[in-house]
This record gives sequence, structure tokens and C-alpha cells, in this order.
Amino acid sequence: MLKKRAFLSVMLTSLFSSNGYCDELFNGLATRTDNSHNTFIKDLAESASTIKTATFTVAVNAKSFSDEILTVRTPDNTAITYYKKRLRVENGRQIWTGFRDKNATHDLMNNIVLVNNNGSIAASFRVDGQLYQIYPAKNNHAVVAKIDEGKIPVSPPGSTTSAIRTVTCPVHPPYQGDSGQKSTIRVAIVTTKESRQALSASDLTALTTVAFEEANLGAANSDVGINFVPAGILDANYSENGSYSTMLNEMRTSSGSELSKEIDNFRTKNRAHLAVMLLKDNSASGKGYNDATRSTAFSVIRYSYLTGTYTFAHEMGHNIGASHDLEQYENNQPQRLPCYRHGFKSEESSSASGWRTIMSYKCNTGSCSRINMYSNPRITYNGIAAGNAEFEDNARRLNERRETVAAFY
Repeated sequence: MLKKRAFLSVMLTSLFSSNGYCDELFNGLATRTDNSHNTFIKDLAESASTIKTATFTVAVNAKSFSDEILTVRTPDNTAITYYKKRLRVENGRQIWTGFRDKNATHDLMNNIVLVNNNGSIAASFRVDGQLYQIYPAKNNHAVVAKIDEGKIPVSPPGSTTSAIRTVTCPVHPPYQGDSGQKSTIRVAIVTTKESRQALSASDLTALTTVAFEEANLGAANSDVGINFVPAGILDANYSENGSYSTMLNEMRTSSGSELSKEIDNFRTKNRAHLAVMLLKDNSASGKGYNDATRSTAFSVIRYSYLTGTYTFAHEMGHNIGASHDLEQYENNQPQRLPCYRHGFKSEESSSASGWRTIMSYKCNTGSCSRINMYSNPRITYNGIAAGNAEFEDNARRLNERRETVAAFY
């Protein structure tokens, strides 16, 4: 039974208290924003993938919401309704997830993940695959961004390891499944001086809560036995310089950099199996080491791709042992063992829209939204197997290596 309808106007338009009372969350488009908002919005707009942004004024400092229905609005002021799948509280923050169809269980083209951090709202939501992000802003404001995933810059060329050659694929035994307990993988978030400045008008705690929720939903959707847990935020004394590869290399324990020492101390203190550094640099979306050891368990991502795009889960997937779709490699041939470690994509056809899994790059034809799951040939999406056993089984690879990563600390 549905409760009184919530209007979350992004205009998120409403959040609710547990007694069902409905307050207007936004009064509408903000008529004034302070300089910090303008700087933040300008930086978002400079991302190649940002189509449009809009800033809204929050009417009340909402404390809680619990309704079965939330309605959001895009920057074009189109109202979109979602039905609650789950509402839970974590460290005082409310996490609301749902789908546009009230009977849906896994509509990954029409889903929402929304976090309320004491009235500070962060979210990502999709409408027929189209991605939108909600960023909390100071002084009761929120920024909504419409994203073109096809224009998200891919990782820069060049390997972060030694030269890789095509491998010969052995015949692997059939996968026997995974029935073990979940592995807990603790993840430290690292900020640079530049990314901290860029996010100073927002709420990083709310944003990272969305990112971890998305990563764990992606693992669950794929039958991957991993629970990603926050291991704290390190505000590093580090200024961005050079390429993504250069900055990633400076995180390595063996680099001897001051950054690596900061990160190593923080990881040891907080038992962080992985560390992800947020950058302001918008020349790429992310980069991470493949098949990480304890001393290479690092990745870097552009801060505006922390939520919604699944870049966070993508780079951690590299660390644990997953690779891109085969088209990203010379002659479509595997370059690392095991050969089933790759992502999957379903190209658009006359009867269906294209889609791709977390580790895959964009399709060659038509629209190709990234869905929140790793390749897994034992699972179908829209009637299509999300991979094949020979080359496209990220889930198997992640399950086989998750305990190795969890044993780093």
C-alpha cells in the first residue's frame, strides 16, 4: 500500500518525515547562487560529458523521508516518479533506492539511488538509460546534471604496467559457482588539493555514500560476493600534476613519493584494502592497476564520475582482476589471463537498445547505457545473457580473487 505521495523536486520536490507529513523540498530554480556554487557548476560544465545543469533551492532542511514514491525533476523540469525498493539508515544517513515501475526488481535503465545526509541530498537516477546526477550544494541548494555517457573520456592510452602481449587461452574448467561468505573490502577515498577545492561547495560524505551503495548494488546484481565498505577519507597534501598515469604511479608504495607515504600510513591505520583518489583533472574518467597487489591497490577517478557512471566500481574492478570488453584490445584478443575476465556489451538492434556492463566501454552503434552489473553469462538482462563463459565473465574472476584482496590487511 502506498503512503501519501512524496514530491522530491530536483526539483527533487519533497522529502518526508516518518509520520507521512510532506514538506516541499525545493522552491524551484535558484535565483541566486554564491561564488562557490558558480565555481563548482563551471567545473562540472567543463566536463565533456555534461549536457546541462540546473540549480534548485531547497525549501526545508529535510531530516527524513520514508514514502513509497518519490518524484524527481530533470534540469529540463521533467517530472520522473520512482517507487521505493528499499530504505535504510547507515551512520545517520538515509539511503533510498527504487525503480520507475513499482513492480520492477532489476530495471537497471530506470533506477535511482538517493542519499539524505541530514538534509544534504546526493543521488543518481536514470530515465530509459539516460543518466542524471544530483550534487548537494551549500546554503540549501542542489545541482542536477544531465550526462552524456558516450562523451565520458576513456582512460588515456598507455599501460600502467610493463608491455602486455596477447595471451594463449587455455581451456578453463566450468565455473562451479560461489557459495562462500561475502568478502569485505575496505576502500579509502583520497582527495587532492584541487578536488577538495572543487567539492568545497558540495558534500563529499553524501556523494561517497551514493558511490558505495551503487558499487554494492552492482556486486549484488552480478552475484559477486563483495561488500565494499568505506575506510575513511584522506585529505592528502598533494597537488595534481601530470597525466592520470603519472598521478596513479605516485600512489604506489614503491614510488617513494610523499603521497605514497601518506596513503600507506592511512591504509595501515584504517585497514584499507583499496585506495581511490579523486581528481579535478577532467582529461579522463579514471585509471587503475589491474590484478593489484597490496602495494598497487590504487586507482584515480575524476570526481564528477564518482556517482552514476559506475567508474568507481569499474576501477576497483580492475584492482580486483576484471578487464574491459575485448574490443578494447588489439585484434579483440585477451592480453591477460584468465581469458574470461572481460566485460560485455550488447549492441543496439532494431528491437532493443544497446547496453554494456560495468567494465565495458561504449558500443559502436546507437545508445549504449552502462548498467550496474558486471558481466556474468549465468544472468540475463532484457532476455540476453550478460556475457559468455569463455571471454566475458567478470563475476567469476571477481569471486575467484576477492579473498586475495581482502587479505591485504
